[in-house]
Amino acid sequence: MNRKLLRRGMAMGDREKGSVLVLVMLSVVALFVLGTVLAGTGSTEVKETARQEDKMQAYYLARSGAEAVASCIVREPENAEKISGMGFSDPVKLGGGTFEVKVEPLSDRELLITSTGKCSRMTETVTLTMVKANVSVEALFDRVIFSNSNLDISHTNAHVYGDVESRGEIIGDPEEGFQAYPGSDRIYPSPTFPEDILPAGNNIIVGNNEIECIASVQYYKTIDVAPNGTLKVFTGGEDVRVVAEAVYLKGKLEVEGGGRLLLFVCNYAELQTPHADTEPPEEEGAGKSSLIVFMQDNSTATIIANASFHGYIYGPKATVIMQSKQTMVRGAIIADRVVKNETETSFQGTLYYHEEVDIDPEDFAPYISYTTYQRGAWE
Repeated sequence: MNRKLLRRGMAMGDREKGSVLVLVMLSVVALFVLGTVLAGTGSTEVKETARQEDKMQAYYLARSGAEAVASCIVREPENAEKISGMGFSDPVKLGGGTFEVKVEPLSDRELLITSTGKCSRMTETVTLTMVKANVSVEALFDRVIFSNSNLDISHTNAHVYGDVESRGEIIGDPEEGFQAYPGSDRIYPSPTFPEDILPAGNNIIVGNNEIECIASVQYYKTIDVAPNGTLKVFTGGEDVRVVAEAVYLKGKLEVEGGGRLLLFVCNYAELQTPHADTEPPEEEGAGKSSLIVFMQDNSTATIIANASFHGYIYGPKATVIMQSKQTMVRGAIIADRVVKNETETSFQGTLYYHEEVDIDPEDFAPYISYTTYQRGAWE
């Protein structure tokens, strides 16, 4: 059944393809839903007359179609835009009948799913309202690595002290006592960069044996710290937000004052040998989450040779490169890929996960939240 539908969908124009292919992929889900709801129906109800049986099956076909599309939208909200306003799909065969589904916008925050089920001569239509909602992620940095793509930790110079999770496959194992979780269905949204920090042409260049300080919200085109230079960030117990188009750290980055540096990187960040180090100073109030780096979509963070990174990287559509066995990360990474380079997927280096993570996802709701849809009323 699926092969026929797929061939038919591929032969259709682009306008219809998006809607039909989504439903084709969901036909198995819909079949499961249909089987579930019918399993709970008493035999006396479905056997009263053939007409009543067909009517009931048409209703559950319609309901299954709507539920399948709703589940697809909840899991991946971007599907709503792809299929909204395209009219009814081609009929999808299921069991002894068919269903057709369309999605229409009711407002900028509501969708209406209309699904029609047909069995023999009976037709039933149901509607389901979907309501847009902004929600924060349930868990943040609870794995030392979370990747959207396949994760290869099999290299002999890769040592991972913490649980790892991937939406794809995981090749290799973390160190003894830690777990690997492939095939995850968890979705992390792209970070939202601060709208109140406007682009500016400023650069901050820290030379050898120099010390520069940041203590307030800033936008930089480039942050460049020389091998023996130090960039200090004074937080005063608060979050200091800095947006940078590119960061080149060959020296030290120190976060002081018991607060956090939220560093938003637009394009590229590189921790280079010989002295790159983001280890916070040993002082009261210097938390384990003193540095949070947000990576824009399609950006890259590279940790080279004996560079040491102490903090947390959040970039679900970014790439993190770890190039050698001397590379060290203490914290956690959420990325699309964690690799050695563009052609070698098995990264090198050592990662340590901090068990006492003091990061509450609600704290980062302005920057890490996503728009999803929740089921509303059935009719």
